Amino acid sequence: MGKGTLVDNMLHLHPFLLPSLDGIGALCLVDGEHYPDVSRWGIEKLQQEGANVEGVVFLDGTKKVGDVKRELSRIPGTPRVFYPQGEEFDYLKSIESALKETSAQLVVDLSDEPIIDRETRLEIASRLSQLGVSYLGADFLFTPPSRVEFAKKPCLGLVGTGKRIGKTAVSTAISRILEEKGIHPIVVSMGRGGPAEPEVIRPNSAKLSPEALLDLAEERPHLSSNYLEGALFSQVTNIGCRRCGGGMMGVPLSSNLRAGLKLAQGMEGDLVILEGSGSTFPPVRTAGKIVVVGAHQNLDDLLTGYKRFGFLDADFVVMTMCERPMADEEKVERLSREIRLLNPEVRIARTTFRPQPLGEIENKKVFLATTAQQRAMPTIIDRLEKDYGPRVVASSNNLANRVLLKGELERELPKCDVLLTEVKAASMAVAVRVAQRIGIDVVFLRHVPHLTDDGADSFPDQILDFYESALKEGGEKS
Repeated sequence: MGKGTLVDNMLHLHPFLLPSLDGIGALCLVDGEHYPDVSRWGIEKLQQEGANVEGVVFLDGTKKVGDVKRELSRIPGTPRVFYPQGEEFDYLKSIESALKETSAQLVVDLSDEPIIDRETRLEIASRLSQLGVSYLGADFLFTPPSRVEFAKKPCLGLVGTGKRIGKTAVSTAISRILEEKGIHPIVVSMGRGGPAEPEVIRPNSAKLSPEALLDLAEERPHLSSNYLEGALFSQVTNIGCRRCGGGMMGVPLSSNLRAGLKLAQGMEGDLVILEGSGSTFPPVRTAGKIVVVGAHQNLDDLLTGYKRFGFLDADFVVMTMCERPMADEEKVERLSREIRLLNPEVRIARTTFRPQPLGEIENKKVFLATTAQQRAMPTIIDRLEKDYGPRVVASSNNLANRVLLKGELERELPKCDVLLTEVKAASMAVAVRVAQRIGIDVVFLRHVPHLTDDGADSFPDQILDFYESALKEGGEKS
């Protein structure tokens, strides 16, 4: 793999990932902190490895530049040299411009701090991944996710920016919206606790009752509930898969989702919705991609480095929890503005969730079990009591913590008439089991997204418009 010391020096990091440089079109990044003849020497080393260096982007720095044009023009093969434009040099725009004027498929970083730091490199990696270009440095290699294409049915992708942002609730709402309009989706999702073989849940042929869910929990000690929640709440076919690991660009290390997708392609239905796991998304080509982001998340973390990739690659962003106490108006506005700066063409829907029980709870004493953040609990309880007429006498947001949840249920559930619970793994493994043992009814709870923007089209209207435009355009988003 390679011919000389340049490749040998990189083998400590990625001996099985480093590509052969023979014949590959390359674009080199250099800076003025290096003497120009040293930058030229580094480029010549790449050429000796077989790389076809088509262009050189001079980033910045003047300390040791000297006559950089003269030095870089002496590179064998005379690649094009791109220089800073204007007073404030934009690394990304300069690199993109150079890529448009060359056929390079690899960017090689020969620069160093202080001209270019780790954060900037992650931003470069993010943009290059979207453009399908690899990014190689002294001790790193970012490669764009390879995309598998399935042509039988159109696919829409849906991915989140982390856990506990309402991604599954949004996916369920979209499925219901399409189904009610006579467009029959099949949802394929993956999770860290998914089944070893893809599992199909058809709600029309299998009643998803508390008893049925308990039976499933008995069979699977590490039950992933996303596809069960989706089938129960959307009443469309869901296929559950598993994944292990997640890369910096959101690709799983291992997943059986492709097998699940093949199952979906052989079933009756109009399209496939691919639902990611956390911030991880299957490497499959889709006609359109929806990104779900929580307005309560840390914005500096969301909008910098490699995490920008999700927004760069999105066609439609659904912002959730766009109200107090989760996020104030200023934070919601900033998130919208920053997303549009990254991706001016993207559609954005600002939403908040409204709780909706799937059974009768009026005048009942209720124990509420959820994964919501503690600061959101008063709002959820207030809406439940005003809209559906129960009295919430006890609650827990420890649905993801089985030990704490069981203790709270044992103490408080006997005082109640109904257990009102989201469908999560602990719902079946702990909550439903405790309720049945002491003879308490179980009602499942879903959260429905509603737009917060006054005067905007309804959320269903926006989803249907996006669906139609994505299929008409026939685009192939990652």
